[in-house]
Amino acid sequence: PTPVVMTALSDINFNPYWNAPPSIVERDIVPKISSGILEKMNMKVFDGVGGPEVNARRINWRRTPVDNYHFRQEPGGDNAMATAKINFSSPFGIYLHDTPEQHLFDTSNRLYSSGCVRVQKVAVLLDWILNGQDGIDPGQIDYLAQSLERKDVKLAAPPQLRVAYLTAWPTSDGTVAFRSDVYGLGLVLYEMLVGEPAYTFRLRSDADVYRAVRRNQRIAMNRVEDVEKISNLAVKAVNHQPSTRQQDAV
Repeated sequence: PTPVVMTALSDINFNPYWNAPPSIVERDIVPKISSGILEKMNMKVFDGVGGPEVNARRINWRRTPVDNYHFRQEPGGDNAMATAKINFSSPFGIYLHDTPEQHLFDTSNRLYSSGCVRVQKVAVLLDWILNGQDGIDPGQIDYLAQSLERKDVKLAAPPQLRVAYLTAWPTSDGTVAFRSDVYGLGLVLYEMLVGEPAYTFRLRSDADVYRAVRRNQRIAMNRVEDVEKISNLAVKAVNHQPSTRQQDAV
């Protein structure tokens, strides 16, 4: 999942390279080298970062660790980052980026990412982030997208970024919206907030779900009053695993 984030943005790469992570290289790219995937993806392979370009077809990948090589996708329409990449400090190596797969935004449940965050209207976001810095206005952003010109911009007044993982939140009409805990982090955060295991049991009906949610909410609200503490614990929760117990309850 995308980790919870509280940090400042740092810089923007227009028409960036995509440096494919070893896990993706091993799973999705190496098995298809013989079928021409590197050419289709406009990707080059180097002997380590900063090393010379190599012919990937001449390497025995069954005996060679992919970590020894740097797989780099060149800028262009099919680049996984598309027109822009927005960077920030992250021990997980994640970032915000444009995408050539705009059709993914047509779905309501978008669980496609390996951790990084696709941005739908990236030009609008870039204009807001830059706020006219270095004379980069919407026209310049559009020009860079069309030209494929590489340009890196260090942000002079970087805004703060917040990424939160929520499975429930209040709506404008006073009701509560719930979503599935797809990454199983709800129990982790609950245990860190409350200091005891969440109330779990096998749920047989909607009434069971309601009772479990209400009980856990009451305990949490009675014991946790500091909002800042909740935010800090939410960040830490993604680095922990829940205790071994039945997971089919709220």
